[in-house]
Amino acid sequence: MKFEIYGVQKAEKKTFFRLVYIGEDIDLVACDEDGKAVEGGLILSIKPSGKIVLYSDVPNTLGLSLDSSSRVNIIYA
Repeated sequence: MKFEIYGVQKAEKKTFFRLVYIGEDIDLVACDEDGKAVEGGLILSIKPSGKIVLYSDVPNTLGLSLDSSSRVNIIYA
């Protein structure tokens, strides 16, 4: 069961994402509502070869599902 105070709205923190070039790589980066990258916000990198690299030490405050190395969990379809 979830409890809340009647008549009080709490501010829900949102995580935004953007794609940025870092050298020749395209990276998925967590950012704030203004598009500014958050500390530790590097999620993954797409290399020119097509390989995808997952960054470790992603902060759990972003609300993403992480593995034991703090990398984003991947679901293979």
